[in-house]
Amino acid sequence: MKELTLHDLQTFGLKIMKEIDHWCLEHEVNYSLCGGSLIGAIRHGGFIPWDDDIDIVMPRPEYEKFVKGFLHPDLVCIAPELGNSYLTFARVADTKETKNVAYCPWCTLPDVGLYVDIFPIDGECEDYGEFQQTMNWLKRKDATIYQIKGAKLPISSDLGGVRILKNIGKKILYGHYSLRKELESYMKVEKAIAFGATSYCGNLACPTAGVRERQRTKVFQNYIRIQFEDCELSAVRDYDEYMRDIFGDYMKLPPEKDRVPKHSEHKFYFK
Repeated sequence: MKELTLHDLQTFGLKIMKEIDHWCLEHEVNYSLCGGSLIGAIRHGGFIPWDDDIDIVMPRPEYEKFVKGFLHPDLVCIAPELGNSYLTFARVADTKETKNVAYCPWCTLPDVGLYVDIFPIDGECEDYGEFQQTMNWLKRKDATIYQIKGAKLPISSDLGGVRILKNIGKKILYGHYSLRKELESYMKVEKAIAFGATSYCGNLACPTAGVRERQRTKVFQNYIRIQFEDCELSAVRDYDEYMRDIFGDYMKLPPEKDRVPKHSEHKFYFK
């Protein structure tokens, strides 16, 4: 199989995103570009030159409407709510043209390819100290879930000596854990506060930003269309506030050593 180049990843990722956007417009579901995808739209008019994927967010009610309703002949929605995912958020993946080979298992479907990440936005408690405790718990639980998924991998000589030893260690320490129960425990906390019930919200499904993942709920009330490569996609109108909350000066380019694709545990190939 031929591995996708960075240009291929961007081209096919945008192709998937256009289908998601079309469905959302047709069914009146709000979403916003986020993370590097939103930085790219604002700073570069499309992809960050070295970025290899597209990420979007949806308020929880919009997210659930999307997950339950999205249908496409060549794409599949993979989400914990559908019972076909080992993640705490959704992905829309290609099933026709590409194949994904991942070091860490992330879904139950055997033949899926390139994807777009879709993160739900959930409510957060008003008290900042309590929010900090919740975020720290989620990050610890997320790390545990990652180790459990690693324990599910078969021991293979193809992995190399270091990874074989790591896998053996994971199987000893985490092999007896129930991945399903750990995911349910995580999502119970993630969804504990309804979106819109408090003044704050954020992406609790993927806690990489830690306590910086805390925005005013009002940020997710209004949306605009924004240029992205050869099309327009959706973004929160108050994107500057949203992005500065998470990244600070998001218009500043990172050091050259950090200008690399980030999905080292996934390889994508043409079928």
